[in-house]
Amino acid sequence: MLPALHVAASSVLKNVHSQVTPHFYMALEGFSDADIETLHGTLDKLGRSYKFTRLMPPDLNTSELASLHGSHTTYWRLLLPRLIDEDRLLYIDTDTLTTIDLGELLSFDLQGNPLAANLHGQAHTALDGKFLLQHGVPPMNPLFNAGVLLIDVREWNRRKITEQCLSFCQKYGAELPSHDQTVLNIVLCGSTATLPLKFNHLISPDTRYEQLDPCVMHFVASPKPWDLFSGLIHPYAKMYRRELRGTMIWSAHKKRYLELSNYRRVRKIFRGYARTFANRYFRS
Repeated sequence: MLPALHVAASSVLKNVHSQVTPHFYMALEGFSDADIETLHGTLDKLGRSYKFTRLMPPDLNTSELASLHGSHTTYWRLLLPRLIDEDRLLYIDTDTLTTIDLGELLSFDLQGNPLAANLHGQAHTALDGKFLLQHGVPPMNPLFNAGVLLIDVREWNRRKITEQCLSFCQKYGAELPSHDQTVLNIVLCGSTATLPLKFNHLISPDTRYEQLDPCVMHFVASPKPWDLFSGLIHPYAKMYRRELRGTMIWSAHKKRYLELSNYRRVRKIFRGYARTFANRYFRS
């Protein structure tokens, strides 16, 4: 995930207004000191001011939680308002590429809600729909993708959202279809403001290429645009590579075809490759 981290962070810094100094709080489980130094190199190349804090692993019991690709880092989202002493914070996944100034979210109206997110779809049609309905989410209730979340820290803590989420995880952690995203959609049902689509534009490998207005491009499903052979099938792989060329990880990324771990990932997500290839070249 090093290429994704470099692109996600540098694209945010590149596009933010010059009068805004973003403070990056990063959950970097498994990253070495050398990895962090390289990331600083990428950000420093832009010549923009920023602050950086590496978050330490929180006190979180993960024994009953289903992992995501062998990691439990995704559940850190539930604890961020405890870990970060700010009035407002923006959580953003690393599988993103930002081409919009996120500074306007500093004054975005959450209408008294603890959270704003990109609401889309309905509970009864979601992949985790059955589980959501079983736990009180109305069938027609809109859901949100948790890849980009704007959080009012004070309101979140006032309502004890973290405590509610952790309590739910203790009871149903091993059953969660979509990990912490499922928990958040249940606990925050009816308490979420709508974040404009431009701040979380979902792009799958099956998406047809189009010139997008400035937005946060969120690459969902696999393969991702940095994966092996993605240039053959992912609509935004070329655009992503252009962003990578400006990072300190580019020279290492060019050698990815020589690393066995990347071929293991191809095997792991082979169904995604097959589905995307079929849709790309054989759909009507």
